[in-house]
Amino acid sequence: MIVVDASVLIAYLDSDDDNHEAAETLLAGAIDDDFGVNPLTLAEVLVVPARDGRLQLVQLALRDLDVRELPFPRDTAVRLAQLRSSTGLKMPDCWSCWRQKTPGRRSRPSTIASPRQPRTAMCRSCGADAGDCRCYCGSNPQLKR
Repeated sequence: MIVVDASVLIAYLDSDDDNHEAAETLLAGAIDDDFGVNPLTLAEVLVVPARDGRLQLVQLALRDLDVRELPFPRDTAVRLAQLRSSTGLKMPDCWSCWRQKTPGRRSRPSTIASPRQPRTAMCRSCGADAGDCRCYCGSNPQLKR
């Protein structure tokens, strides 16, 4: 699962955006992966299309790209607050690093996609690089549960 930042989708959807080509290349290179966005990110992407009367057109384009809206889990506020306080990341970046853990399944690292940065694997629970994770979620294969 690649958690996509709003800037990537906005650039992809707007051919006049300075990062349009980079966004196209990034998304095309990961076409076999699943793309996900949280509701706030999706809302950010849809603001201008909604204002300009292009909402349905953009929703179709996102559907064609197989972008999935990731629901907020019940304890989102607490977990994001803990992540932000422990890492110093901005709140949107905290969300991109964290994803709901499904009971009975080990967490896997998220991948953050941004046109300005290469994709990096990060722990969904603590926000650390997957190899540096110390929270025993399964992101760092060197740590045993």
